[in-house]
Amino acid sequence: MSARKELHRIGTGILASGFLFLLSHGAPGSAAESYPARPVRLVVPYQAGGNPDAVARAVAGQLERQLGRPYVIDNRAGASGLIGIEVVTKAAPDGYTMLFVTSSLAVNQALREKTPYNLDRDLAPVSCVGQGAGFLLVVHPSVPAATLGEFLALARNRDRRIAYASSGSANVSHMMGEMFNLQARTHMMNVPYKGSAPALTAVMSGEVQAYFVTPTISVPVIKSGKLRALGFTGPARWSQMPEIPSISEAVPGFRMDAGWMGWLAPVKTPAAIVATTQREIKRALEDPKVREFMLASGYDPCSTSPEEFRRFIQDELKRFSEIARRTGIKIH
Repeated sequence: MSARKELHRIGTGILASGFLFLLSHGAPGSAAESYPARPVRLVVPYQAGGNPDAVARAVAGQLERQLGRPYVIDNRAGASGLIGIEVVTKAAPDGYTMLFVTSSLAVNQALREKTPYNLDRDLAPVSCVGQGAGFLLVVHPSVPAATLGEFLALARNRDRRIAYASSGSANVSHMMGEMFNLQARTHMMNVPYKGSAPALTAVMSGEVQAYFVTPTISVPVIKSGKLRALGFTGPARWSQMPEIPSISEAVPGFRMDAGWMGWLAPVKTPAAIVATTQREIKRALEDPKVREFMLASGYDPCSTSPEEFRRFIQDELKRFSEIARRTGIKIH
């Protein structure tokens, strides 16, 4: 066989092999262009039925309608979100396992000497989804305080210890209670529960006297008279219940927003997939029904670029680290 024929044979073989490879694997970039091509698992590291779970389902449901692929919610509650977060950090970075998380992502890293994840090493921020305005300070009706001022006087009395619920040790609700103690000069005692639902049940039953709770899950029981709202932790009064004073009116400088919710992926997830997901989240948050649901849940829809979200989380890490330093809360 001549040299020219041999080169032709080899070249034809290479072209055929390349064609078969493209058929089986897709052309470069086609995976991102067709993403998602199958169901996406969205890990929510909190209990089903809570506020983060409800918002995650609302946004994921809209993404299903936009993209025509199922988004499967995988609730992995436990250890203030650590269990679910670790699941995602160990998942393949192919865009088919994502994380829907709250401020606990930054709180855990700020409070713990060691976490099974590190933001820069293990996770790729995709987009912020919602930012909360604040929490309501609620008390059981048996508490002899009809106003915030009366409650402060009661909670400053060392002889009458007030117990407040938190949705777990060393999380946002615990830090908020201790910041309140510090700035309001009160002496409340933290009683941690496994989630916001059991914490709310505890204050409704009178097992504890107070709780800083997200507005969504507390407004119905406040209106029914089963709980009494005394203050709001945001910088100003909450527009939905303007008759409730901002705590900063009585305790200057006290402020704690209701945290944030965001979407992340395992590190090394292709940039094109991250960009596609961020773009679709932004579109989902513009849907009137999704927007209305989030506002009713006490969260302002927000969509940021992945880099903006990364900088935001890093700023939050610094903020919570400072709160941890001031309150002395630390997990060893």
